[in-house]
Amino acid sequence: MPSMMNETERDEFGKILSSYISEKTASALSMMLGTNVEHKLRSVVQKDLVELDDIVPPFVDTITMNGVHLNTQGDLNVGLLFYMPLDSAKKLASKLLGEQDLKDLTELGQSSINEVGNIMAGSFFNAISDKTGFQLDGGVPGSGINDYRSLLEQPAAEIASDSGDVVVSDVVLSGDDGTKIHVIILLNTENAKKLVANHNSMN
Repeated sequence: MPSMMNETERDEFGKILSSYISEKTASALSMMLGTNVEHKLRSVVQKDLVELDDIVPPFVDTITMNGVHLNTQGDLNVGLLFYMPLDSAKKLASKLLGEQDLKDLTELGQSSINEVGNIMAGSFFNAISDKTGFQLDGGVPGSGINDYRSLLEQPAAEIASDSGDVVVSDVVLSGDDGTKIHVIILLNTENAKKLVANHNSMN
């Protein structure tokens, strides 16, 4: 694994990500939902890819999740995973489609959630580009209904494919209407340090 980020670097990295989410991603979700949205950065940890199980809470694997993920290429390789319990996804789809509570997540309902994830990812990647000048090229979004561990594996493996390590940031976005979307932000250590160095050079 590359050299570990020290506590100061992780704290600074977390503050940078929080600023991007606050300025762009939370406001994008707020506009889509028509309600105020707050965010909380819960943790930033650096792990070898084979250690990812260490950050999976035991109870999460018993809950079926709905997830949307998107990775970028370019000056930085960034991965995003948006996820929520399936029951919450049904409620969100109902709200987005203006329908009564859905008993099942229809194809149209899943499409509406995918679009939310795509817009939120785009807002986050645009925030990085606007602040750093880095060019980010988004890939094709993917989605799935599975346990959290399985949803995390693909975007994490892509980010860690060259170095074998990944910096995992855990964020939750909460709307005043009760909507709660969890966000996992993934970069390898080299890219995380590159982002911090760029921020320091511009301040």
